[in-house]
Amino acid sequence: MARKLHTSLLLTGTLETMGPLHVGGAGEGIEVDMPLATNGRGERYLPGTSLAGVLRSWMESMNDTTVKEWFGFQGPGDDNGNASWIFVEDAPITLPGGMESEVWHGVGIDRQWGTAATGIKFSREVLPKGTIFPLELRLDVTAQEGLTLARAALWHLAKALESGQILLGAATTRGLGRVKFQGPWQANERDWSSRQGVLHFLGLDTSPSKVSNNNVWKEEAGKVNSLYVSKTTVDITITWEPVGPLMTKAPRDGLVVDALPMLSASGDKLAMVLPGSSIKGVLRAQAERIVRTLLERDVSQEEGPTRHLEQLAVPLVDELFGRARPHTSKEAETSPPGQRGALSVPSCYATNSTVTPAQWATITDTPATETNATSPLLAHFRSAGIGNFQHAFHVAVDRWTGGAADQMLFSAVEPFGVTWEPIQLRLHLQNLETKEAAMALLWLLLRDLWEGNLGLGFGVNRGYGAIKVSMIELRGLNYLRSSFSSTSIQLDIKARQISNLELIQPCLDCLQLAWHSWLSNLTEAEL
Repeated sequence: MARKLHTSLLLTGTLETMGPLHVGGAGEGIEVDMPLATNGRGERYLPGTSLAGVLRSWMESMNDTTVKEWFGFQGPGDDNGNASWIFVEDAPITLPGGMESEVWHGVGIDRQWGTAATGIKFSREVLPKGTIFPLELRLDVTAQEGLTLARAALWHLAKALESGQILLGAATTRGLGRVKFQGPWQANERDWSSRQGVLHFLGLDTSPSKVSNNNVWKEEAGKVNSLYVSKTTVDITITWEPVGPLMTKAPRDGLVVDALPMLSASGDKLAMVLPGSSIKGVLRAQAERIVRTLLERDVSQEEGPTRHLEQLAVPLVDELFGRARPHTSKEAETSPPGQRGALSVPSCYATNSTVTPAQWATITDTPATETNATSPLLAHFRSAGIGNFQHAFHVAVDRWTGGAADQMLFSAVEPFGVTWEPIQLRLHLQNLETKEAAMALLWLLLRDLWEGNLGLGFGVNRGYGAIKVSMIELRGLNYLRSSFSSTSIQLDIKARQISNLELIQPCLDCLQLAWHSWLSNLTEAEL
């Protein structure tokens, strides 16, 4: 039976990925563990179900009381529930010029040895930064009384997409899924309640509308603005620079160079990238070190299929950074359930030293016969505009003879003079049970970054990855204290000062109290 309609609200626009994006298919692939979703013609696309699910989750986080009705629900009885009034179309994708989908690799780290954990190696196919796809969303409203709230909801949703607040797809806390509108978005309405509206839809009434629907939605949003003001996140921006060579190692070797930096598409060129999973892994390892030290707890050395999960089970750390779900029913018997992390870390891209795919292919595939004392490899770097890179050679030393160990010579590309985007962290407070204690632990991690105690990327124990932080800015700290009137704090290392110093002390007192309270209230089982 047809449903009665009053007005259809349509939100359309073009979304662009601000980093890698993965929306998976039905199962594992042949060449990659987690391939992208493909339609019946073998074309990659973003399913409307994935888009709708993310938008529903965002509205729920805004305390929208109409989400259940609009997106549909099924009640306990046969007659209780309704189908969704929101329709989201599947989205075909358009890759940036000359680029292809990329394969990103991940690995778990054994906390005892500091090396790759057994059986925790995986690959994921991603859409690169700069991929675009259309958004077509329709919300059907049944009566005049529901128009104001519907218009307000879609306007706030559009503004959230415009500012990149909504994350899409998998691994959104580990650097993937940032999207935002590319250019303006459009608000349109179809009036089914009047003869003129129906004629206009059929093309029989071509008189132009005198009112911009974008402005109408904005005015309606002002009437219910309090419903869509999120106070559940703390945003942290870290301005930094590398002290020496810094890179994430690419999963493949060149014909001559053994260790190459990882590059990813950024528009129509390739740029060096620090995956969000890499940055988050560094922070998590330090957080585990801090908590284990305070609790006098050693890393689990138990062998077996649950070894890695047991090593990750550290109080407060798994709440802040997340916990993988057990992969088998046997693991589920002895391991806690999975938990989404409260801290999300986008991938970080270099802002200079970009190259075209053809230039990078020339560099990585330089034949061995071309490498000599004049180093044509470096000439290729200079011709590509990245002359600060160096071709370095390393060798392991035989402990008996004191000479070079047999077959232990290797080379690496060492990037110098690279500038990077700020590192962005977002703490989702709604995912935390102990908000202040988790924020205190995060503050300790920021302290260690500030003091240069943490390195990023490949080879941090061998001269790579040292960084210098020049500014840390925090927004959203007003949740800690009702009298804490400022929502922004800047820690300026170069000037050795903290802005709003008179306001930060109550914040630090609150965090310190929460930290000691959390430690003193731990149960015997947690200890």
